[in-house]
Amino acid sequence: MHVKYVPTVLATLGFITATGTTVNFTIETKEFDQKDCSTSCLYGLIADNDKFILHSSLKISNIIPIANLILIVEVKTTKSVKFAVIYQEDILVCLNRTGQEVECYMIKEDYFNITIKYNATSKLSEASLKVAVSYERKYFFGNVIQLPHISDTMKSTLLLNNDRLPLMSHKCETDLIRKGSLHFCCEENNIVKTTAIIKINGVVVSKSERCAEIQMLPSIETLTILDFECSFCDVQLLTSSCYYGNDTSGDTSGDPPDKAKIKDDSSSHHYELIIMFGIIMAILILILICVAFICIKQVKERNERPGQAEQESMISNVTTRL
Repeated sequence: MHVKYVPTVLATLGFITATGTTVNFTIETKEFDQKDCSTSCLYGLIADNDKFILHSSLKISNIIPIANLILIVEVKTTKSVKFAVIYQEDILVCLNRTGQEVECYMIKEDYFNITIKYNATSKLSEASLKVAVSYERKYFFGNVIQLPHISDTMKSTLLLNNDRLPLMSHKCETDLIRKGSLHFCCEENNIVKTTAIIKINGVVVSKSERCAEIQMLPSIETLTILDFECSFCDVQLLTSSCYYGNDTSGDTSGDPPDKAKIKDDSSSHHYELIIMFGIIMAILILILICVAFICIKQVKERNERPGQAEQESMISNVTTRL
């Protein structure tokens, strides 16, 4: 079985280095023939904190391409690089290598959160990295780019359906076009403690001290998140009907950015509401118990009164006869 895809630009994404340098690259489909992968296959990869390159000799077994994500990581550099592939807090790959073999892992999830951390003992300015995405039988390969000067750590992002995006900078920018809703939350040790300013197409739509949710987004050309001071910036795009690249449909429906519906939220606020609701319910239950007790008492008194009157009447009759 062969599957062929015509080159199509999907999106222009970007990542921000630890020094604040923004680097953009384009993910696009390329002509790619896939043979039957029932036993083994030689193909591509994802990119979240990404910059991966297609390897030429991979052994993958039992591949189910639909709704799967296949990770292949390779670095082209003369320097030794140690890096880890992390999926939901679990390290999938940890390599100390010089551009030779690369292990490949398959994730059978529609929804995924992947972070690739580069921890290099030397500069990566000589590295040339590439990204490719294998998702639902579609293969998206990014252009090879030359990395900027990086001394310690580099972070970047991947945009797919319902991805959670770790953005590591005081200025998070990425180019995308989508419709749906966006959830933003900045956390430090699982505690929300920051103020964030969210701009869509250059217009401020949210100034939130907690988490913010923007619903009914218009087509987004640029998304900017400013002024947060946390180690993990969680941006979740909450819709499965999304698309990337230029908006060719001409549909610009949706609320404008300045009229976007903003909903602030946080776990602490939820706990406060739950506690208040519990107290109110307890008071209502006590009131109902008191009312029921009074009603029962009144019914008993009414039932006792006719019997007492009969006894008094009998005593009166006996007295009269005597």
